[in-house]
Amino acid sequence: MGKYVHIALACLFLGGIAFSETLELPSEKGLAGWVQTIAGISSTNDFLEVSVPQETKAKGHLGVWKKFQMPKFANETVAVSVDMKGSNVASYGKYGGAKLTASYSDQEGKMHYPGIKPLFGTFDWLTVSFTFTVPDSGSFVISLGTQNSLGTIQYRKLRIEAADSPVNISLAANMGFADKVENDGKGGWSDQGPDNDGAGFDFHKKRYAGVPFAIIAPDSNNGKSIMVFRSPKFPAGLKEAAIGTNSAPANWLYLLHTAAWVEADTVAGHMTIRYANGKEQAMPVTIGRDLDDQRNPSPKANGAIGATWPNRRGGNNGVYVSKFKLNEPESGVESIEFAAGDSQAVWMVVAATLSRADYEFPVTADYSIDADKTWKPLKRPEDPCVQAGSALDFSYLNAGHIERLIINDKGRIARQSSPEQPFRLYGAQVGTNPEDYYTHLQGIKKFHCKGAWENHAAIDRQVRNLKLSGINIARVHFFNFIYIKDGKVVLIPELLDRFDYFVAKCKENHIYVQIDTMNANGFSEYSVYRPEGWKRNAKFSLLFDQAMRDEYKTGMKAILEHVNPYTGTCLRDDPVLALINYNNEQEFAWIRDGKDYPWDKALPEWRKFVGDPAAPMFTRADWAKDSRINAFITMKWREMLAWYHQVIKEELGYKGLTSLWEMTKNMHYNNLRAELDLVMTHGYHAHGQNAWTTIGQGSDIGNSLAMFRSLLNMRIAGRPFCINEYAAYFWNQYRYEEGFTGGYMSFQGVDMLLRHNSPLDPSSARRIMSWTQNHDPIAQVAVAQEALLYARGDAKEVDRGVRLTFSEKAVNDAIAWEEGINATQSRLALLLKFGLERTDLPDSISPPAKSADIQIPLICGTTVVDHLIGFSQAIEVENNRFDFSAFIDQLKRQGVLSKSNRSKNWYVQESCTDELYVDAMKKYMTINTPRFQGLCSPAGNQAVLRDVTIENMSADANISVASLDPAATVGSAKRLILFYATNALNSNQKFADSSMVQLKETGDNPTLVKCGRFKVTLDNPNAADFNIYPLEMNGARRKALTPAAAADGKLVLAIDTAELPDGPALFFEIAVGRFE
Repeated sequence: MGKYVHIALACLFLGGIAFSETLELPSEKGLAGWVQTIAGISSTNDFLEVSVPQETKAKGHLGVWKKFQMPKFANETVAVSVDMKGSNVASYGKYGGAKLTASYSDQEGKMHYPGIKPLFGTFDWLTVSFTFTVPDSGSFVISLGTQNSLGTIQYRKLRIEAADSPVNISLAANMGFADKVENDGKGGWSDQGPDNDGAGFDFHKKRYAGVPFAIIAPDSNNGKSIMVFRSPKFPAGLKEAAIGTNSAPANWLYLLHTAAWVEADTVAGHMTIRYANGKEQAMPVTIGRDLDDQRNPSPKANGAIGATWPNRRGGNNGVYVSKFKLNEPESGVESIEFAAGDSQAVWMVVAATLSRADYEFPVTADYSIDADKTWKPLKRPEDPCVQAGSALDFSYLNAGHIERLIINDKGRIARQSSPEQPFRLYGAQVGTNPEDYYTHLQGIKKFHCKGAWENHAAIDRQVRNLKLSGINIARVHFFNFIYIKDGKVVLIPELLDRFDYFVAKCKENHIYVQIDTMNANGFSEYSVYRPEGWKRNAKFSLLFDQAMRDEYKTGMKAILEHVNPYTGTCLRDDPVLALINYNNEQEFAWIRDGKDYPWDKALPEWRKFVGDPAAPMFTRADWAKDSRINAFITMKWREMLAWYHQVIKEELGYKGLTSLWEMTKNMHYNNLRAELDLVMTHGYHAHGQNAWTTIGQGSDIGNSLAMFRSLLNMRIAGRPFCINEYAAYFWNQYRYEEGFTGGYMSFQGVDMLLRHNSPLDPSSARRIMSWTQNHDPIAQVAVAQEALLYARGDAKEVDRGVRLTFSEKAVNDAIAWEEGINATQSRLALLLKFGLERTDLPDSISPPAKSADIQIPLICGTTVVDHLIGFSQAIEVENNRFDFSAFIDQLKRQGVLSKSNRSKNWYVQESCTDELYVDAMKKYMTINTPRFQGLCSPAGNQAVLRDVTIENMSADANISVASLDPAATVGSAKRLILFYATNALNSNQKFADSSMVQLKETGDNPTLVKCGRFKVTLDNPNAADFNIYPLEMNGARRKALTPAAAADGKLVLAIDTAELPDGPALFFEIAVGRFE
């Protein structure tokens, strides 16, 4: 079996390839190299005999032993076997019985004694064996005999061999680890492209989950390393593959494998084991038991995590190790037939090993971060509200008054009094819970925080914190004060009062309001989280059910016509209501189907549309290929939009801004968005899955800012573009990158940037949560940076743009309505102002165009996945349908990009303003503007910017410096702020393993912040006069620090946040004087 060695000792050991010896008992020469511990040893032509007479009761080992030096077996598992026969073996002390053992010491000097289970009594010839892993030294001892026992033991046919026999799949291997082009039918990996392939897998290791595998290096087999099997998602895969195994005896078959496009509890593949004795054994490979999807893997009953690596979509990919018991271990395996499964899953077999060894998978211990020299508790201020006058007071960004917002003739949001000047909205979703808020994980209910709308005082704090944070628009995500029963409106007085009071306080503080309307439960008295609520399926029913439309109209009439006692104005007429989302993420109407979300209400209209009274109702899967279905759904959406306009604007008289279809990123909805007055979008990095127990740990910068680009992929050029949901979710380790998103939002001239997840609710929480991030210090840094980069406009807005042109007919002819924008073209958003242009719009609704914009035909090809948990995701890949590098060269020749612009290819881009630079391969980004300069990067990198040099980074971090003076640059300001964001977790937060993908326990306060060292050099003439203050999370100053140097116009800060007297800080104020 594999490589092996016989050890010959007279006729005891048969034959030999290496290390052969002959023991010619009873001569002295025959025992050369072996140690005999008793006199009772003899040999015949058939066996070696160890006899311990009754009168001998010697202690210790009784028999023979020899030390072997076998470096060829170092760190490999060997099987040791021998035939044994015993007569009257009886123990008279501890560790007795007839034995076959090995002994060796590990690197730490600890002794190990593997061997067979001792045998007693009288027994006929039988074969016994055990396995062990040879230490690094290749040195070990084999012992035959007994210990503290009487009797006679006979041995023959001793054999030492490699326990593992790799299965050679080289002739059947059809794919490599890397995949350059998605869905081209060629692979490699799962044919899902470079952002979701196995290029990051370390195939050089010898063991995975403790099991040895021999993996084919791609360059040794024409780029083919793995077997990928056929499925509806990959028709070019193998149907089956039969692999010969040379009749190797084995007890176990081990697989290193993974899958894509999985469906729970289905069969990914089949194996048939054919034994040398003619018998067969069938083995199904089951999703959920033996393996699961490659994305964000978690241990299964028979699937240990073999390896993981970051993918470029903000998560991890991985492979599983599974073990299968063989029914005929001594017969030997003649061949293994692998075959495709019965589901859509793409099964990928990386390697297989037959083995005598029963390997125990590593025990997956809970992983948690404890307070230590790196992770320190964060000191929280008693009052979490931003302190007025502090370095975090950005209220000056919200100067002015409330007046009606309009869309100007250039397609931008503006104030009615100054229509030529674009008006940026910077906002946050707010919590509206009047009661104590609890978290639920794995059935455990825990108090989290007081309700954000507990009373008027709580609302005062909330609005004050919004104002001080620079916010000028707040989103109310659904209503809790109204329901409709038996056709009549019921308003809950105390809850309505809080809504009215909130609106009034926002108006008083110059903060606009954006509202959503009906939720999935309609205006029901039952919560959307109860079956009585969500089974109403209001998002779908509105398309076909007049009763649901009547409910919508009745409810919105009551909301919009209600006179607010604090303002004296009904919401319909109050300009504080800037924007109504007709129906939040109504695209779910055509995403959720099945028994819980029946589409039966559509059947009469569908049959009428196709002219077939017996036509069955189509499914979500049918839509992808049938143009009639796409035309029908498009028709219903246009009718729905017209109805919303009629009800909200014409009948109810609302004069403000409206939108719809803000979630799904495919061309079906981009086609419809071109007909909206205003486009609104949602997008996330590392969105939670599996009931918020799974968060990917990949880098957004490492994916060329996919969150930002996925949002821009829905932008219609010439229309106002508003982002009203975005976030990098806790506990993603790279969420410190989010703040730099504000730079690109400003660069693109986005009209609204509104952070989701209640990031600025000032209640003191018990822990950080993913869905409510007001307690996440990393999110608070991001919101502060975005206030400066976007709301203040520190990153320059670009005027010159590129438009990707398309027509409805072209999309439909190409059957591309479910595809997203080509990932290469999407990266143009990192260079120039970016948008889509539908060329077949009627003149009456065509947006204004800029003749200077570059027009390029849009290319589709990106897979869009709509997740039922509540988000849409583009699965990006690089392909050769658009030559990005050649286009960069063209832009440089035309002078659109400067000659010094560092843009190169798919991974390296610099904005045409030369202020924003990304190297995705390095997860490295810099912002270099007059008023904001910083670096996002893994540890060990540096950046030399206009006025700031950043170096000596000991931790992955976002390190930035911004001017706080009204007009001064970083190089001249007398007051600045330094941001240092790394990572933060809850104390006792537990994960399934060190990848920190799968959450097991949320943990509690205190928050643990990852500390680090860094050096910042600031070129500023005020250097010698600066005071440096670490700040509390509300902006309050701590005791001043002493700089490393401050002279000749250079301030040098060498900071170790683990050594700060009051614990780690994420904000530092640099100021001349006290500014009090």
